[in-house]
Amino acid sequence: MNLLKTIIERLNQRVEVANIFDKQFNLCELNANGNDKAWVHYIGNGQAEVVTNFDAKNGTLFWAKRGKVTVAKTDAYKMSGCKQLYVTSFPLTAYAIVRKSHLPCDAEDAQDWLASRVYKLTSGTDPLFKQNIGVINYEVVPSGYANEIKTLTANYEWACVSVDMDVQVITTSEDGCYDTCATGDIPLPDLPACVPCLTEVAVDGVTIIGNGTAANPLVAVGGEGGAIAVEEEGVEVTPIATTLNFVGEGVTASLTSPGVVEVNVPGGSGVISVTATAPLASSEGNTPDISITQADGSTDGYLSSADWNTFDGKFDVPTGAGTDYLDGTGAPIPFPTFVTSVDLSMPAAFSVSGNPVTTSGTLAVTANGVATQYIRGDGQLATLPSNASGGSAVSYYLNGGTAASVATYFQMSQTAVIGTGVDFSLAGNGLISQWLTDANDPNRLEIPAGNWNFEIYLSASSAGGTPAFYVELLKYDGSFTTIANSSAAPENITGGTSIDLYLTSLAIPQTTLLVTDRLALRVYIVNSVGGRTINMHTQDSHLCQVVTNFAGGISALNGLTANTQYLAVGTSGTDFGISSASATHTFNLPTASASNRGALSAADFTTFAAKQDAITLTTTGTSGAATFASNVLNIPIYGAPLIYKSTTDTASFSNTTNTVVYTQLITANTFAVGDIIRLNFRTRKTGTLGLQTLRMYVNTTADLSGTPLLVSAWSQASAASLLNQMLRHWVIKNATTNTETLFSAFTGFSTDYGTTSGMVANAINWTANRYIVFALQNTNAADVNFGSIFFIEKI
Repeated sequence: MNLLKTIIERLNQRVEVANIFDKQFNLCELNANGNDKAWVHYIGNGQAEVVTNFDAKNGTLFWAKRGKVTVAKTDAYKMSGCKQLYVTSFPLTAYAIVRKSHLPCDAEDAQDWLASRVYKLTSGTDPLFKQNIGVINYEVVPSGYANEIKTLTANYEWACVSVDMDVQVITTSEDGCYDTCATGDIPLPDLPACVPCLTEVAVDGVTIIGNGTAANPLVAVGGEGGAIAVEEEGVEVTPIATTLNFVGEGVTASLTSPGVVEVNVPGGSGVISVTATAPLASSEGNTPDISITQADGSTDGYLSSADWNTFDGKFDVPTGAGTDYLDGTGAPIPFPTFVTSVDLSMPAAFSVSGNPVTTSGTLAVTANGVATQYIRGDGQLATLPSNASGGSAVSYYLNGGTAASVATYFQMSQTAVIGTGVDFSLAGNGLISQWLTDANDPNRLEIPAGNWNFEIYLSASSAGGTPAFYVELLKYDGSFTTIANSSAAPENITGGTSIDLYLTSLAIPQTTLLVTDRLALRVYIVNSVGGRTINMHTQDSHLCQVVTNFAGGISALNGLTANTQYLAVGTSGTDFGISSASATHTFNLPTASASNRGALSAADFTTFAAKQDAITLTTTGTSGAATFASNVLNIPIYGAPLIYKSTTDTASFSNTTNTVVYTQLITANTFAVGDIIRLNFRTRKTGTLGLQTLRMYVNTTADLSGTPLLVSAWSQASAASLLNQMLRHWVIKNATTNTETLFSAFTGFSTDYGTTSGMVANAINWTANRYIVFALQNTNAADVNFGSIFFIEKI
């Protein structure tokens, strides 16, 4: 058998006998799926029905399974033979709903009274049921109750509680744990509903008590101080009556023997039977029971007060015309004139198809422009300005899928992200999103005074109300400073649940910036009430854009930020220089003089041109030009001019990597075709554990980065050598493609005097700046070395 089902049926019987509720349901569950909770009971085939038909007068009580059935040993009861007893507990919940106006209590105490009444129904033992199911003990233990109005539609005329209880069944170990899954029915005792019976009637001072059964006979008490008792035949009635009066035409009475009274009622013209015509009914006979049934949809009878109130509450038959309709109060109202045709016209920027609509159809609106156009306020098409010229406006896009470098901020960038859309939501009012440009953006020194436009996609969770938004522009240099905001004139969000593009503008004052300053944007929601949520949509097909008054061309030149700038020439100063002021850059080239480096004036040119040309001497005898130049002018004819040198010791090092110790810049055209470059490079080493290698490179930078050209190298012959020196001659036979040297990787000679087949034509461009790089390397990390001298000569 199914014990749980049997127990619930037993509890329902108990409710029916008590007769305070008129409806019971089988096992129910509280279903929380969806937006609202609802009680449901199962009607077969896995189908559930929501419990909604609560009784309008008395109330409803049904049962819900509360928790898992548990079985545990118990020592609360003792049996002979040391049998172990088990308690099986079924946690249940009784759920009751009653209209407060039908409860004998104050409205505030309605739930308390209802809970106590359910306790009274379900508590206590039930010997008949316990005997029928063959268990040691069975009882219902209430454990608490809670108000449950929250599970109904908000209607506070109902008292609604859930009462928790445990049904406990005690069994012996011989029976084992009570089987909750077995099938079969347990015969229940016949417990019909209680029918009100005659218990006490008072007539003319005589009270009749009892119900006329053998166990509770009728007894009359009162009257003349005695009582008339009905006894078995042959039993004397005490006290003995001395006078009997009978009323009725032709009725006689006589005392035929002691204690025996004969009453004669003659036949005659008196009423002997009464019948009735529907809807009346009669039990007939001379003492008929006349009755009338209650009227319903198929039976004539009396009208109950409840039905009368129902019928009286209906509104009267409408008196309007056939073209009227009934409003909410039942009054007839003429129908408005129906629209039979709808047409739509649009400005030139749009085209309309499907018009006019006369019965049904769809009006379709399409834009006529192309991607490079926009729609003006008058509905006409106009071409968007190009961002390629210096006069165009710079735009920023709000990329909601990219976080900015400051927490809680997202990227505001001149490059749009078209990927997956990203939304921002806010319930109520406040900050919905905030944005920040990348580092060194906008890289401007000034925001010109002017107007900025903000294009933002928004939608609301529900229509209605007057929600709005405004924007705030700030600059960020490690802290945020407000530049301007539109809180005084927020833009209304009027599209309800539809995603619409909203435009708002902001007047920006002239603002000084550093090139490292960044821009921040905050978007705020106002006037959003009633639990409404506002959504901001970014990326994908909802690109939010900020159109600035920054010029798309030059933002700053030599410190000047004007959109239009000028170049001029001048002669101020003592050397060539550029002076920038306002929007003009002046290139100053002064006139050359003894103190000024600059352009040669025409007057000076004339002066210099009139001077004596260079003197040319002719050799005469043994005293020739060479002797004159050497002895008279004291100018040496022969000799190699020293170009560069250094006698400073470099920092010492002991690693085994190739390390730069000297570098020398050779400016463009210092050396030319026909020149011989003589280079000396000396180093010193302490320690005799390894060898030392000297190298000379030509590079475009003062280091060994990139691809330096190894021109000369020398590796010492003995580890014991402490002073090492390399001498090389580079011969320029072509200024860019051929500088002839000893084989570059050849390290067997400290000087290139001698015979060798290792000659190389190095491609070195002496018409551009070049560096000669001197490097040094040890083969043993324990030796310490450093550069001693270098010098470079042009021969």
